[in-house]
Amino acid sequence: IDSINVYNSVRDYENNFAEMNIYPNPNLGVFTVTVKALADETRSDIELSDITGRSIYKDQFDIRAGKSSLQMNMNGIEKGIYFLRIGNAQGGSVKKIIIQ
Repeated sequence: IDSINVYNSVRDYENNFAEMNIYPNPNLGVFTVTVKALADETRSDIELSDITGRSIYKDQFDIRAGKSSLQMNMNGIEKGIYFLRIGNAQGGSVKKIIIQ
């Protein structure tokens, strides 16, 4: 599995995060995250976790409708598989990242 959408309840909810991409992937710890949103999303969470679920990095940022990009620099963390989640209380997207 390379990506998954996560929702906090069982109901018909339109997620404003239409698409999330990470490149390059695999990478050496520096990568770009692009998010295509259907509407403005203020105070969106971004979190990088390791394979055990331990949080490595956590922050909040505003996503504007359309395409937004965020440059990530995770130099210094161990090689391995990580998961990047971008979302809010209503839902979000998770992508797998491989750091070599």
